[in-house]
Amino acid sequence: MNQPLKVLPYDDSIIGGMNETELAAYELNTTNYGHVPMKVKPNKNWAQAFVLGHKYKIHIGVVGIDFESIVITVAQPYKPTDGSVYFIHNFTDVREGIEVRSNGILYANESIAQNSVDY
Repeated sequence: MNQPLKVLPYDDSIIGGMNETELAAYELNTTNYGHVPMKVKPNKNWAQAFVLGHKYKIHIGVVGIDFESIVITVAQPYKPTDGSVYFIHNFTDVREGIEVRSNGILYANESIAQNSVDY
Protein backbone atom coordinates (compact mmCIF):
# COMPACT_ATOMS: atom_id res chain seq x y z
CA MET A 1 0.00 0.00 0.00
CA ASN A 2 1.30 3.46 -0.94
CA GLN A 3 1.50 5.60 2.19
CA PRO A 4 2.15 9.27 1.42
CA LEU A 5 4.40 11.39 3.59
CA LYS A 6 2.40 14.45 4.63
CA VAL A 7 4.29 17.66 5.38
CA LEU A 8 2.83 20.71 7.14
CA PRO A 9 4.81 23.98 7.46
CA TYR A 10 5.14 24.48 11.23
CA ASP A 11 7.41 27.47 11.78
CA ASP A 12 6.88 29.60 14.88
CA SER A 13 6.06 32.51 12.55
CA ILE A 14 3.07 30.49 11.27
CA ILE A 15 1.71 28.85 14.42
CA GLY A 16 3.16 31.05 17.17
CA GLY A 17 0.20 33.42 17.36
CA MET A 18 -2.48 30.72 17.09
CA ASN A 19 -4.66 29.73 20.01
CA GLU A 20 -5.52 26.05 20.61
CA THR A 21 -8.61 26.15 18.40
CA GLU A 22 -6.82 27.89 15.52
CA LEU A 23 -3.90 25.47 15.72
CA ALA A 24 -6.24 22.47 15.66
CA ALA A 25 -8.04 23.90 12.61
CA TYR A 26 -4.68 24.51 10.87
CA GLU A 27 -3.53 20.93 11.56
CA LEU A 28 -6.85 19.42 10.42
CA ASN A 29 -7.03 21.39 7.16
CA THR A 30 -5.63 18.88 4.65
CA THR A 31 -5.03 21.59 2.03
CA ASN A 32 -2.24 22.97 4.25
CA TYR A 33 -0.20 19.78 3.79
CA GLY A 34 2.19 18.82 1.05
CA HIS A 35 1.80 15.19 -0.03
CA VAL A 36 4.90 13.20 -0.99
CA PRO A 37 4.06 9.88 -2.67
CA MET A 38 5.95 6.77 -1.63
CA LYS A 39 8.48 5.54 -4.17
CA VAL A 40 7.80 1.88 -4.85
CA LYS A 41 11.08 1.02 -6.62
CA PRO A 42 13.85 0.27 -5.88
CA ASN A 43 12.48 0.18 -2.32
CA LYS A 44 9.58 1.77 -0.50
CA ASN A 45 10.65 5.21 0.69
CA TRP A 46 10.11 8.93 0.18
CA ALA A 47 12.42 11.47 -1.41
CA GLN A 48 11.75 15.06 -0.43
CA ALA A 49 13.80 18.24 -0.20
CA PHE A 50 13.34 20.41 2.89
CA VAL A 51 14.36 24.04 3.28
CA LEU A 52 16.95 24.45 6.02
CA GLY A 53 16.02 26.65 8.97
CA HIS A 54 12.35 25.62 9.05
CA LYS A 55 10.03 23.36 11.05
CA TYR A 56 7.69 20.77 9.57
CA LYS A 57 4.97 18.60 11.10
CA ILE A 58 5.15 15.25 9.33
CA HIS A 59 3.13 12.09 9.35
CA ILE A 60 2.83 9.01 7.22
CA GLY A 61 -0.32 7.64 5.65
CA VAL A 62 -3.93 8.73 5.81
CA VAL A 63 -4.22 8.75 9.60
CA GLY A 64 -0.55 9.04 10.60
CA ILE A 65 1.23 5.73 11.05
CA ASP A 66 2.95 5.44 14.41
CA PHE A 67 6.38 4.21 13.35
CA GLU A 68 9.00 2.74 15.65
CA SER A 69 12.00 3.71 13.55
CA ILE A 70 12.85 6.05 10.71
CA VAL A 71 16.08 6.85 8.89
CA ILE A 72 16.63 10.32 7.43
CA THR A 73 19.43 10.66 4.92
CA VAL A 74 21.01 13.95 3.94
CA ALA A 75 21.71 13.78 0.22
CA GLN A 76 23.82 16.93 -0.13
CA PRO A 77 26.87 17.91 1.91
CA TYR A 78 25.70 19.56 5.11
CA LYS A 79 27.88 22.30 6.55
CA PRO A 80 27.98 23.32 10.23
CA THR A 81 26.89 26.84 9.16
CA ASP A 82 23.70 25.52 7.52
CA GLY A 83 20.40 25.96 9.36
CA SER A 84 18.67 23.12 11.17
CA VAL A 85 15.52 21.33 10.04
CA TYR A 86 12.98 20.41 12.72
CA PHE A 87 10.47 17.59 12.29
CA ILE A 88 7.45 17.39 14.58
CA HIS A 89 5.54 14.10 14.49
CA ASN A 90 2.97 12.16 16.45
CA PHE A 91 4.37 10.70 19.63
CA THR A 92 2.97 7.69 21.40
CA ASP A 93 6.14 5.85 22.33
CA VAL A 94 9.84 6.47 22.84
CA ARG A 95 11.57 7.05 19.49
CA GLU A 96 14.95 5.60 20.28
CA GLY A 97 15.03 4.04 16.80
CA ILE A 98 15.27 7.38 14.97
CA GLU A 99 18.68 7.83 13.41
CA VAL A 100 19.98 10.88 11.58
CA ARG A 101 23.05 10.27 9.43
CA SER A 102 25.01 12.59 7.17
CA ASN A 103 28.07 11.47 5.23
CA GLY A 104 28.18 8.29 7.29
CA ILE A 105 28.16 10.17 10.62
CA LEU A 106 25.49 9.13 13.13
CA TYR A 107 24.12 12.09 15.10
CA ALA A 108 22.90 11.55 18.65
CA ASN A 109 19.16 11.48 19.25
CA GLU A 110 18.81 14.31 21.75
CA SER A 111 15.03 14.12 21.77
CA ILE A 112 14.95 11.33 24.36
CA ALA A 113 15.14 12.46 27.97
CA GLN A 114 18.23 11.13 29.73
CA ASN A 115 16.93 11.42 33.30
CA SER A 116 13.54 11.46 35.00
CA VAL A 117 13.62 15.21 35.70
CA ASP A 118 13.46 15.80 31.91
CA TYR A 119 10.42 13.55 31.32
